[in-house]
Amino acid sequence: YGNLFIWRCHMARKRRNDALTRVRNLCRKLIRKNAELERRLAEVTKASYLDRLPGILNATGVTAFVLPRLSLLQSQTVKDGRSHEPTNLSVVYLDLDRFKSINDMEGHDVADEAIKAFARFMERHFRVGEDAIARWYRGDEFVLIISDMHHARVEKKIAALQDALDGGALRVGKRGIALSFSFGVASVFEGDREGEFNFDRLRAIGDHRMRLQKAGRKK
Repeated sequence: YGNLFIWRCHMARKRRNDALTRVRNLCRKLIRKNAELERRLAEVTKASYLDRLPGILNATGVTAFVLPRLSLLQSQTVKDGRSHEPTNLSVVYLDLDRFKSINDMEGHDVADEAIKAFARFMERHFRVGEDAIARWYRGDEFVLIISDMHHARVEKKIAALQDALDGGALRVGKRGIALSFSFGVASVFEGDREGEFNFDRLRAIGDHRMRLQKAGRKK
């Protein structure tokens, strides 16, 4: 009986060890599978945030970029007031001038080149990670997010880029078609008014101001 008892204990221990080994192997497989799924999810999420043509953020991506920043800025304002200016955030709405004419007269390839060239031009003049440029719903309109800059300084900076393009700084196509744009700026803080922290409203204000400017530039 003594040997039988020892043998049964040995077999029970072996079965337990075998079960633990299977559980460990299963856990390792699940960990590897989970890591792979997380990697694929990150790739899909990243792709869903990008406009493939110019390789910049799309509407979904820029919304995901700006909302946490607006929320943080609002929390800081509630806690500390506006004593930390120039902490601010500006939404700039931009629209390429005469884009339909470029598309109709020069063709889709030149129009696509215009979109990509303009996106690259704007990217070169802003801070990676701090600011963001996005194409708004696959058209010729763009949204630019600028952080930690006074409203007036943002307007001055964008106006300088506008003047550069008006002077022919960016051309596309075999005929060297000069690109230009109109813009409108809406900032969380402007003058003495209370902060505006709603992204949709900021974008709508910027869009409205851009359209007023565009109408004036056509005259």
